[in-house]
Amino acid sequence: MEFSFFVGTAISIIGILIAVAGVYYSKNSYLITLKTFEKDKKRTEKAKHYYNTYINKPPSYNSPTFLKKIDADDLNEGVSYPSEYTDFIIKNFPDKYFQFSALLKKSWSYFEIIEVQDIQILQCKIKYFRTLQAWYFFLYFFFAMCFVFLALYSDLLIYKITVSSPWGVIYIICMSTLGLIAFTILALLKTTQISEAKRLNDEFKKILPSSEDSIEVCADKN
Repeated sequence: MEFSFFVGTAISIIGILIAVAGVYYSKNSYLITLKTFEKDKKRTEKAKHYYNTYINKPPSYNSPTFLKKIDADDLNEGVSYPSEYTDFIIKNFPDKYFQFSALLKKSWSYFEIIEVQDIQILQCKIKYFRTLQAWYFFLYFFFAMCFVFLALYSDLLIYKITVSSPWGVIYIICMSTLGLIAFTILALLKTTQISEAKRLNDEFKKILPSSEDSIEVCADKN
């Protein structure tokens, strides 16, 4: 009975810790990357080099793609998104570069460069943000609730443990707990990525005079 109570309590505590970590991650994760960007004193030199070499250049100058990619990755502290995305943010949102760069690192795969009214824009490939957000949040809630049921009914599994062969049930409990942790974190990551992609997409559309109509037309063509 004591062992059963200990297992149920341990599973409940793990579930609570995951929920707390999920809230913290969803609200503050990108700030960690943002603070890392701003603390690096060499970043000013990297930014000047990149801007003078690839942004503030004459139209006739054709920058080497390979070197540009290396400098872009160096500016963004590691291989992340294509260098064209870096150019887009610097040209259109220079005052929000670090903020958008931190967000884009986790959601850049949802974006693509398109041309609307002779203006290049980063458009999100996702069309139904609320549907995807609701779906992944449902999965997050479902897997989190499974912790509760596992904690409440763990005694039913514990009673099946015999002195001679307890390892089978213990293995099932451990694997179920690890599986729920993995799926809960995955659902949380996807929910956060969709939310950040929507936020970036709303900001990127602001550079067009009539962005709503233009992007809808372009989306229909695709």
